[in-house]
Amino acid sequence: MEVLERRFAAIGARVKISGRPYRGVPEIDVGVDRRGEYFDVRFRGGDRVDVQVVDVWPDLQHLLLLVRDGAEKSKFLCGHDERHWFVAAVPESKRGGSGVAQAMVALQPEFHDEPITRGRGNPHIVELLARHGGELVYVGGRYSSGLTEAEFAELSAVRVRDNAPWRQMVRDALVHARGTVRHPDHATIVLHTWHRVEMNTEQRARAMRHVAFLD
Repeated sequence: MEVLERRFAAIGARVKISGRPYRGVPEIDVGVDRRGEYFDVRFRGGDRVDVQVVDVWPDLQHLLLLVRDGAEKSKFLCGHDERHWFVAAVPESKRGGSGVAQAMVALQPEFHDEPITRGRGNPHIVELLARHGGELVYVGGRYSSGLTEAEFAELSAVRVRDNAPWRQMVRDALVHARGTVRHPDHATIVLHTWHRVEMNTEQRARAMRHVAFLD
């Protein structure tokens, strides 16, 4: 309990956790008492669970709370916006999420149409994409070729804010496209069947080592 209190205190927050040992499904809310807002963590019975803070960003006033129930893991981003403390459950369906920065990206809304790009320049917007393999990267601001999980985790809170919004993309995957393909420099085309997406012959140039295929 004291360890969790210290981790929350590092972002300027208070936490109240009911019961020890911790058992069951977590319920996390922001409560208010005479001292102001605090994080209220309760459990609804059941098996014993492990609770720990896995990442803290004091300057951004955010932390990532992990609740482990056997093989099951639940993650909660706890932080402060312009005026109040908040808590948000991180979707299990999102890849990554091992730290505060990845959790922030995972909570961004999804888009139906997806871009494919060689890093810089206007992307093609494809109605339907199917990808295989490749490397998960984070793309935002001046990091147009993407950062790996490890590189993204090393960024400071200031750099994450300055390069927002971030988008999870896949670098150098095998990609197939179907449906409409839109780009500001040419007319929209329609692919009625699945087509494999290939780079053109510029990939033979030495300068291509500075270009990444992202989708």
